[in-house]
Amino acid sequence: RSLSTGEVHRLFGMLDHDGDGYLSVGDLTGVMSTFGGNLSREEAEMFVRLADGNGDGLVDISEFFRLLDEPRAAAASYKLRSSFNVVLLIGGPGSGKGVLSDRIASNNEGVVHLSSGDLLRAEVAQRTPLGMECAATMEAGGLIKSVTMTRLLKKNCTQHPGHWVLLDGFPRSLKNCQNFEKLCGKPDFAVYIDVPDEVMVDRIVKR
Repeated sequence: RSLSTGEVHRLFGMLDHDGDGYLSVGDLTGVMSTFGGNLSREEAEMFVRLADGNGDGLVDISEFFRLLDEPRAAAASYKLRSSFNVVLLIGGPGSGKGVLSDRIASNNEGVVHLSSGDLLRAEVAQRTPLGMECAATMEAGGLIKSVTMTRLLKKNCTQHPGHWVLLDGFPRSLKNCQNFEKLCGKPDFAVYIDVPDEVMVDRIVKR
């Protein structure tokens, strides 16, 4: 479907990492896509080459609009339309990952918050094939496989093209990191919330 003017501006803003009003090869390189994986530098160079109307090596918002409407660039523009960024929020239980994520998402259009725990519980409650697989594992006293959890996250992250996705409660292990990079791509960056142990314990006790 065609994107609205507001959606195009939001997508442009998400891709414009340094906020200078232009898209460069550096801005586009590494962006995640619903196709899986990250955009390569070669793909980023191709996008800029297709859109750059004045030869300055940069793409402004008007050139970006033309790229999305250019029939000859349909495949390229679709990949851009499906792009998104992931930020990992890492910290111990009670560190405030969920509260901080909710606050950021509620105050910034184009940002969504996904909690790995909430997604897992919702999947089980909806009795989807993936949810039933997870439920069976938990009922048997087992741990959800890393690759299964990553599949769940990919399923939900890819529902938010054009957004910054704040992901909390994940990763919990090196295997999680490896599976996420393999199935989804490399996150844009991670934020570590450093809270003293005694503060986290006090918060958990008061829940």
